[in-house]
Amino acid sequence: MEIKLAYTPLPKQALFHGSKAKFRGYFGGMGCAKTICGSAEAILQSMWYPNNLGLVGRMTYPELRDTTRKEILEFPVDVDGHRTTLKESGFVKKFNQSENSLEFANGSTILFRALEDAFDKIKSLNLGFFYVDELTECNKDMWLALVGRLRRQRVHHTGFGTSNPEGRDWVWQMFVQNPTPDYFWVHSTTFENTYLPKGYVEGMLAQYPEEWIKRYIYGSFDSFEGLVYKEFQDKAPHVVEDFEIPDNWYRFISLDHGFRNPTGVGWFAVSPKGDVYLYDEFYQSSRLVSEVAEIIKTKSHEQTIRQYLIDPSCRNRDGKTGRSVIDEFSDNGLYFDPAENEVRAGINRVKEYFKIREDGTPKLKIFRSCKHAREELQVYKWKDLKVGEDKNPVERPEKKQDHMCDLIKYAIAHIYGMPTQKEPVRGWKAFLNARRREHATSDWMAA
Repeated sequence: MEIKLAYTPLPKQALFHGSKAKFRGYFGGMGCAKTICGSAEAILQSMWYPNNLGLVGRMTYPELRDTTRKEILEFPVDVDGHRTTLKESGFVKKFNQSENSLEFANGSTILFRALEDAFDKIKSLNLGFFYVDELTECNKDMWLALVGRLRRQRVHHTGFGTSNPEGRDWVWQMFVQNPTPDYFWVHSTTFENTYLPKGYVEGMLAQYPEEWIKRYIYGSFDSFEGLVYKEFQDKAPHVVEDFEIPDNWYRFISLDHGFRNPTGVGWFAVSPKGDVYLYDEFYQSSRLVSEVAEIIKTKSHEQTIRQYLIDPSCRNRDGKTGRSVIDEFSDNGLYFDPAENEVRAGINRVKEYFKIREDGTPKLKIFRSCKHAREELQVYKWKDLKVGEDKNPVERPEKKQDHMCDLIKYAIAHIYGMPTQKEPVRGWKAFLNARRREHATSDWMAA
């Protein structure tokens, strides 16, 4: 029995398949056959290497089920000259829907996984390859976790992703800006897919505004409409070289808590003239409160931290234990106050601090070493700005790649409100925190 994929790669797809790089990316506009290319590569890796184990993922299960998995199961295959689907071909032994896996006749298996639920579940896997569809929906930590699972014996180790570009995010930085020899990427526009229906591209050009044409047709990595912090540029004067913070500057910490999502921590300093510097950061998922507390203490060694701010939702008490995240940090010797989290006002304040003043500098500056904050600020978008819409941004930003942006918002709200205490003191812990704030503010103002 002769089985082969009914697939003739376009020129850019052929470049992607032919690359010997360990990690590959296929990026471009809508309809440039990105998912078809990635699906074909996943099938080929399973066919070429018996007993291979691959993971095919997308951020959410509905998208995985309705797009990527469907593309692979229904991929056209010729069996002895007759056209059928991969799922129905003799090369597939079984599709196990309960396990969400595809078993091949040669012993290879593809696991289909929603990445938002998979971070802890992939740690024990011995993968030969992985494929992430719409890679820009995935965070860098998930990509690196998958890279660490490439350890299956007697197969070719490779990881690859396909995506529409989403600005100068971690994908752009890793594949385009500063790639290592292990990384290779292909760029394709919508125009290059000769299999698209007649008039498809012309219809898009007539319907969409210029910024969306750049992204969704030309596949541009340039920043696009919908960015929250257009004032920020990832260069001087917004980004400054690291320097030693003077001892007399007011220092404080702002934290956005997560477990499955990353926990972000930012160390801030305020100069005597009121300029704010984000001078250190921590950004990682799957960390317990006790671990985060220890990291904060270690990184803050011998520094005088005057204030600890946290996402106000962290004061909410668990229904079973009656305890909050703030309580957990207190048990570990760090006493956090709930930050102000009025979204629209907070964003406006940060935007004001990023504006260039008459002296040519912004009031808020980021140390070059704070790479996670710099990455998020360049991709933080307003929610629900759909393809083809040409209207003012809606009121809420996306809850995606926003952890460092949120803690920056808490920090600026804190500085913006100094030295006025806005809330009454309740309880002895709040009294001590208020006294600490009072003395810290007095010392800073005196400096």
